[in-house]
Amino acid sequence: MLKLYFWLDKTLPKNYALQIFSLFLIKLIFSLSLNFALGFFDFESFKEISNSRKNENKILLFFGIVIFAPLFETFLYHWLPIFVYTSIREIRRYDFILVIIISILFGLSHGINYVYMFSAFFAGLLYCLIAFYYEQKGMNFFIPILIIHFLNNLLAFTKYI
Repeated sequence: MLKLYFWLDKTLPKNYALQIFSLFLIKLIFSLSLNFALGFFDFESFKEISNSRKNENKILLFFGIVIFAPLFETFLYHWLPIFVYTSIREIRRYDFILVIIISILFGLSHGINYVYMFSAFFAGLLYCLIAFYYEQKGMNFFIPILIIHFLNNLLAFTKYI
């Protein structure tokens, strides 16, 4: 984890907004690469989900997908466990185990289909790594993860418009 911290510290721009945007681009490129390069992307499942929501109230759908879900998931799957974990000094050496557990839970919570769960697992992994990066710097990690999650879900919401 420490090597990743130093790599991110050297690579990311010093400007906070540019850091968040860069991390979002990393997340987006990684997700797209994972889904397309490995041939896991299941267009039919996503098309069915998208078509089933075409008649729903767009405003409620927007608030649910773009606002509420990132707030709830970032709090429940990232901020709360990492905050509790970093508060207990005796277990600080188990970072990797916590990251894997959080990522698995985050992936399972996105149980639309196996592709989506697999992709969400890696998103959760990236969100955890971002959290530990900002936590190591002594900065609030909730906001960067939340913004990246908002942007990600905003892109996902566009298929329902």
